[in-house]
Amino acid sequence: MSKKVLVVGAGPAGMTAAWSAACHGAEVLLLEAGTRPGRKLELTGNGRCNLTNLDAFNYDSPGYRRNGKFLIPALSAFGPESVIRFFESNGVAISIEDSGRVYPESQRAADVVTALWRALRSKGVDAHLEESVKAVRPTGEVITTSRTYRPDSIILATGGLSYPQTGSTGTGLHIAQSLGHNIEPVYPSMVPVIVSERWVKDLAGITLPDVFVRLLREDGKTLARWRGGLLFTHNGLSGPAVLEIGEDAARALYEGNSPSLCVNPFPEYTPAEFRQRVLGSLKRAGRRKVRHALSAFLPRALVDHLLSAEGIPPDVTCAQLNRQQRETILPALHNICFQVIGTLGIRSAMVTSGGVSVKEVDPRTCRSRLVPFLYFAGEILDITGRSGGYNLQAAFSTGYLAGLSAARP
Repeated sequence: MSKKVLVVGAGPAGMTAAWSAACHGAEVLLLEAGTRPGRKLELTGNGRCNLTNLDAFNYDSPGYRRNGKFLIPALSAFGPESVIRFFESNGVAISIEDSGRVYPESQRAADVVTALWRALRSKGVDAHLEESVKAVRPTGEVITTSRTYRPDSIILATGGLSYPQTGSTGTGLHIAQSLGHNIEPVYPSMVPVIVSERWVKDLAGITLPDVFVRLLREDGKTLARWRGGLLFTHNGLSGPAVLEIGEDAARALYEGNSPSLCVNPFPEYTPAEFRQRVLGSLKRAGRRKVRHALSAFLPRALVDHLLSAEGIPPDVTCAQLNRQQRETILPALHNICFQVIGTLGIRSAMVTSGGVSVKEVDPRTCRSRLVPFLYFAGEILDITGRSGGYNLQAAFSTGYLAGLSAARP
């Protein structure tokens, strides 16, 4: 006799779980509180949808910030190659970049949502939109806005708290907690930071394509570091390099620290190479204004601020610079520091860190160690990946394994 599996949440993990459970013989009901499936998925990768990364199979890679080891069985069951085959078999042509990032060839996240929805419906999944789960009783009864269900197994795939406007409101976390699970503190991850330096608003929209950033504690200890692009915003900093350490900034602030973020815009040069390059350029520039000569290295607006902060007049020529001023310019260009006073928070985070403690979930099945009928998949679990397809791969993998496990007799 087929098991009755109820999946809560029609995001990438929930839709994969429903499809997987149906593929393995279960009678599946999928409940989604929103008006359509995959709302947050449509936003991923700026609408391009970075499906996975060929390196994601390596759980110990830098791609996973927290609890990557938990994913070993899930990645073994449904890894990057499985994800690629699934979407290709459901009509989505795949493009693989040199970096290992995998996208739909159309660059349309909507095509990914359509493929998932079509796949699960083709397996006979009964999907209900606009039906919210209010509670799950210890007896296994699921109470919704319209009725009560009595499934054999329940898969919670409701996501974390990021982008609450898409339906990630923490319902699954509350349900898990009500059933006895511990919830690790939830922090915004992949999130821009806010800095105290008000002048950054004058640079809003300006990018530095390749920088090395360090997040420093008050005592100078490095909390995090990353290399990538940087974007100035009206109240702080964003871009890939900053987003990668946004969670570390949020945690530091929550713990009462006052971190600073230091930017090296020239990671390709050693300090000696940088010194030689800049001083040589200033020497050759002669009667040119310093601000013009240095704009070959950094955007003019940033150069103007750095010169002003060091007390160097904007119209001074390179020939007029004294030795002390030349020596002052070098560290000002090479190590630009900001005081971090906040992040843009959960509403602007691409994903959240924290959630159901993986200590209470069996990684071989994604089944609760506390509640026999309960399974988890996706961002609701305390697993965090970096940008590049790692978080979606974790969602697909845990969704597949949870569906397979919940369907077993």
